[in-house]
Amino acid sequence: MRLPKIPAITSNFPSMEERSQLQDIAEQSCRYLKHLAYTLPDVKENWESIETDTNMELYLIKDKNSDTTSTVCGVTGIHASLTEVADSLVITGALPDANRRGPQTFVDEIIASKTLMRVDMKTSIKWMALKSSEGAFHRDFVVLHTCDHFQEVETSGVVIMLHSLDFPGAPPSFEMSTSAYPFIRGGIYRSGIILLENNSTPGLVDVVSVFKVDFKGSERQNKIHRNTLQSWTAWMGYMNKYVLCEKLRRVGAPRVRHSSASLGPAKARSCESCEAPFKFKLRRTPKSKCLVCGAVLCSACTVEYEESTVNKMVFCMPCIVKWNPDGPSIKFIQPVHLMQEDSQIKLRSQMHRRFDESSRPAVPKRKQSIDSTVPMLGDDDPPSPQHNLQGVHEQAPQVPNLSPQSKLTYLRRQLHEATAVLVRESTNGNKREAKKAMEQRKQLLEDVQAMEAFVSKQNSRDNRQYKDEDDGMRFTQARLQSLRLPKDGHDRVVELSDSTRNYVFQHKVESLWSFRSTETEIDPSRWRHSSSDVVSSSAPVLKSIPRHSYAGVSHRASDDARTSDIQIFTDSDKRVDVGDLHLIDDIHSFAL
Repeated sequence: MRLPKIPAITSNFPSMEERSQLQDIAEQSCRYLKHLAYTLPDVKENWESIETDTNMELYLIKDKNSDTTSTVCGVTGIHASLTEVADSLVITGALPDANRRGPQTFVDEIIASKTLMRVDMKTSIKWMALKSSEGAFHRDFVVLHTCDHFQEVETSGVVIMLHSLDFPGAPPSFEMSTSAYPFIRGGIYRSGIILLENNSTPGLVDVVSVFKVDFKGSERQNKIHRNTLQSWTAWMGYMNKYVLCEKLRRVGAPRVRHSSASLGPAKARSCESCEAPFKFKLRRTPKSKCLVCGAVLCSACTVEYEESTVNKMVFCMPCIVKWNPDGPSIKFIQPVHLMQEDSQIKLRSQMHRRFDESSRPAVPKRKQSIDSTVPMLGDDDPPSPQHNLQGVHEQAPQVPNLSPQSKLTYLRRQLHEATAVLVRESTNGNKREAKKAMEQRKQLLEDVQAMEAFVSKQNSRDNRQYKDEDDGMRFTQARLQSLRLPKDGHDRVVELSDSTRNYVFQHKVESLWSFRSTETEIDPSRWRHSSSDVVSSSAPVLKSIPRHSYAGVSHRASDDARTSDIQIFTDSDKRVDVGDLHLIDDIHSFAL
């Protein structure tokens, strides 16, 4: 393609006043783009969603004030550092650059560019020629270009702004493309790319690109212009895959121990990651299956890694991100159907959706797809929500009605996660995050120790209570045995009482036997009354010994009761004497 010759700038433009005006325009446009990125969850509800085949979200924005402009907005997340993404979007002073390397970005859509005037260190005036879709003429623009790095409380970012203006030193503009000048001059307004990285999630960059373009020319505004804008933002859906594949090439892909179980991809109706429905015409075609979790996925949610020309591996993004290819060694992964239930987490939606809960329009589901799970690669416990460690008291409302032992288990799990975060942040050299994790670990350690002491004390108290109840039950059984067994059965009763464990219990059995041996010497004429079912009013009642008060029992109670006042009945309503208890086994009841 023949490019125009741009003459050297000989005028004194811009003056100090004009330079100040250009700086104000650049500052206002950058502020507008940052505001749009921060308020994206609220404003994009009114936009029209455009279906894409890549891992990004694309929206069409209708301008009520103009029918000639077309506006699109793309949103995605890239698992790379802010510097890596920003370096790939640098628009140099002269393009094309034959030495350019790296992932394909918006810069690759620029046919040619040249810096016409530099306003300051961040702002310049550029001429750019951009590609158009097939069937349309290419467009060129004279823009005010700004690349500004900003740092806020919890967010750092980069904003790249493009805004058209009239510049006397620019190439001439034409409404029709000619062989001498193959471009049509268009207008681009308050457009650009915003990169945001939150301090709590380093290594994940949110990317928002906005292009508001007036293509001008004699062409009618149609689908070609929309396709052109989509091609300018298409790099956002592919860059994340490129970055993840490059990380895999550095450390190697995950090695799966066994092949994943088949989930019937031919019958799948929607992607198990983003829940986007498969088109009817594609249901009969083979879908991509993650080699780790076996989930049936669309092409937007997969990373295709070619270890060799014949060996092609497909992974889902949640598996790759959780596996953490930045680690120093290759990890061996066990597929989900061979893992325990505790080592699994539900497959979430696309990892880049950090602005809100769901960003795609709701799709009616006639049949739910099979729930898929992703293995916790390297961890035995699921992470806390959003992978943010919280204090124990903050987490308490989320786990109500837990027993002390369950709370202790939960605190130990939190302590394990805090230790892992501390090791990771210390290894990465993040002193601030490591210090924060150390304080959280210290607090969790104190809570674990306090809970262990509480559980130990409670177990000791429960054991004493159970021991007292057990002693009382065994003593009651021994009383009945002492009435049924002859005198020579005393040794057997003491044996049953486990005399080596409870000296007080032995003493009670001894007193019970002494009570029986004394009363059996009384005149047998006193044993019975006039009627077997009438109890004498003068006869004392045999009182039961209260539980938990064995030490306070006196031997005087043995002198108040007489065995002659005890009436024994068998199951056949036959009354027997106390001395004959060792001869019968069918005792029905006792009475005084």
